[in-house]
Formats: sequence, structure tokens, C-alpha cells
Amino acid sequence: MNAGVLLALAFVQPPVAVRVPAALPAAVVALLQERLGAAAAVTAVGEPVPPSPGSAVLLGFDEWTLARADAAVEAIALPFADTIVLVHDAAVAAGDTAPTWESVALDPALHDRLGLAGPEVDAATWLAALRGRLGHGGGEAAGIALWTTLDARAGRLAASAAAVVDGVVSGRFAAAIGPAVWFRDLPARAGGPLRASPLSGPEVRRGVAVTASADARTRALAASLAEPQRAREVAGWLGLGPAAGGPPVVTAAAARRWWQQFEVDVRGRGRGAEQLADWLDLAFGLGFLVCALLLWRALRKAPAP
Repeated sequence: MNAGVLLALAFVQPPVAVRVPAALPAAVVALLQERLGAAAAVTAVGEPVPPSPGSAVLLGFDEWTLARADAAVEAIALPFADTIVLVHDAAVAAGDTAPTWESVALDPALHDRLGLAGPEVDAATWLAALRGRLGHGGGEAAGIALWTTLDARAGRLAASAAAVVDGVVSGRFAAAIGPAVWFRDLPARAGGPLRASPLSGPEVRRGVAVTASADARTRALAASLAEPQRAREVAGWLGLGPAAGGPPVVTAAAARRWWQQFEVDVRGRGRGAEQLADWLDLAFGLGFLVCALLLWRALRKAPAP
């Protein structure tokens, strides 16, 4: 090998690591790799910052996930907006009224038949539900209560985006909730064609960030992806829309608090909470009937005036 080749190899730099959410469809990840070219190595990961973070661009992770990793992440921008949808056929959410978070959570037809992944798979869905309640004047307690009811409807949370999509396409789920990009090109099923109805609420943003230990090349790539014109292109590759912009609205403290509340008060406990509420309703109903009966008997025994 001649000196010129050795010199050239010495200046060849490895591609910049780009991490994207594992819940993205494989076709989206492949498209990102194609468009970013050999200068980047795109990897789909469950957590944006593993125990050994290294130098990496974090692309497409939601506000809540980035805020939870606050100490190990430096946010560049939040230029992308997610659309969370309810996927269903004509038998679910029938009529012209658009489905809401509350109507989905309270629909008895979805008992054990709602496809929904946990926030470790897709935090954007849960953040959208919580912020939807906060936006309607409810406090955090109201948002956590909505989470609990959604958990009860799902019965057991799916472990992946693919499980949610497969479940609703096969008919095992009557409906499913998730980012719109999960449900592109949905086929029909026995119950009729599937459609995606947006669930209203404040937009959930996704961002461009870097690990705290990122080197100069990594930071330069992240900054270029966040430039307005390029960000619009990247949004299309990710299956997202442009965000309204502005600073993060989810603080690190709130992100950690919500996560702890989900783990302690919500995950796997929705069904128990719903059953307890049913028993309490029954107990109060029986108590009212007993009191009414005792009052009726007392009135019957009372002497006439």
C-alpha cells in the first residue's frame, strides 16, 4: 500500500452516529439513512442515551423522553410536530363526532381491546393525553386519571409499535392509538376499512439533540438538521409535520415526576382502579337502598297524625 493511500486512510473519519426511536417504521429509518448518506450511521434505539452514551445525534425523540434524559442530553431544537391518531373502523367512534381522549377512555366497547404501547415505546402518545387534559383546565391529577383509564381499556400495554399495528390490523384490537407515522398505508380488515382520526390537544414536539459528550462533527450535523429549511425536509422523512417552535415546555423535574407517577400509579393498575370504582359505586348504591328501606319502614310504623 503506497504512502498516498495510507495518508488518505488516516484522514477518513467514521460516520456520525445518529440515533432515532426504535418505534419508527423500518422504512422510515432506511429512508433517513439513504438521505443522510455515508456521513451518518442511523441506528434505531429504545433509549436515546444508553449507559455509555458516546457521541451521537438524537433525532426524532419526543419532548418528554429528551427531558427525562436531561443530564445526558443537550437539546438543539424541537422543530417537528407529532400527530397522535385513533385508528378504528366504522364500528368504533361511529357518527360524525370526532373522537376525544375522554370518549376513547370511557368507551366500554374498547374494554381489553385498545391497542396502546407504554411510554418506554412511545412517550408522545401519553404526553399528548396528559397535556390534552391540562389544556382543558384539568390539573395533573386529572391527566393521571385519564392515563389510568386508558391503561384499563388496554388491559395490557403492547411492548412495541409493531404489536399495536399488527393487533389493530388483525382485529385483535378494536382500535389503536399511536403516532400517525405508525399507521401509513393501512389495509382493510373484516370489520371494514380502517381510518385514522386525530386526537385533539396541544401539539407534541420531537427534536434534534446531541449527547452531552458529542464532538464537534456531531454537533455540526445536529445544527444543520435543525436549520428551518432542512428541518422541513427531515420532518417529511420522519413522517412528521413542522412544529410551532419555541423553547421546551416539559421540564426535567416534571418529566421525572410524570414517569414515576406512571410507574407507581398507572402501569398495570388501571383495571384494578376501574374495578374498585365499580365496587364503590355498587356499595354506595346498596347503602342508599338500605337507607331508603329503613326510612320507608320507619315511616310505615309511625302513627298517623
